[in-house]
Amino acid sequence: MSGSPRDERLARVDDYTAGVMPEDEAARFEEELFADAADGGAETAEALGFVQRLSRGVDWLRGRPGFSAAPTREAFEKLRAATARSVYFDVHANAVTDVPPWSAATDLVFYRVGVDLRGYDEAEVVVTSETGEPIKVFRDVQWDPSDGALYAVCDEPLARLSFRVRPFKARVEGVKDGKRETVAELVLRPG
Repeated sequence: MSGSPRDERLARVDDYTAGVMPEDEAARFEEELFADAADGGAETAEALGFVQRLSRGVDWLRGRPGFSAAPTREAFEKLRAATARSVYFDVHANAVTDVPPWSAATDLVFYRVGVDLRGYDEAEVVVTSETGEPIKVFRDVQWDPSDGALYAVCDEPLARLSFRVRPFKARVEGVKDGKRETVAELVLRPG
């Protein structure tokens, strides 16, 4: 799963807006953005507009009580044990995961993303359609310090929209010593 030039450009915009781009590279990127805008820069305007819309959407999701990260396996398992009507599945790194069906009576959907983020300074998950169209970015994700995995809980209606409608891809990215790298790529599809 390699990125297109558009994906790479969006990644650079994201690095720039997130403040992880080194200063000298950021200065060159600003010049590039201004030069592109002076030439009509529809793609730059579109990319920057997308990042702004995406940030608003992610902020909305963060404020919604229906989605949360359970940063430790212990907290995740406690909540899971206390929830009678739930479903659980594992998301496999660098593989296709068939998301299991669940009943309409399900309240919460629990899932574990099998990555190891130990040693990284920060991480995010970039979600795209199968064709690479951006869907959303989960910034500043937290992981369990003992195994480095991601543990998450989602309201059933939001999980249904996220996991049961269509297949999608996700890229887990980590930042270590100021450098961003892909930790894992995932494909999820309704089972």
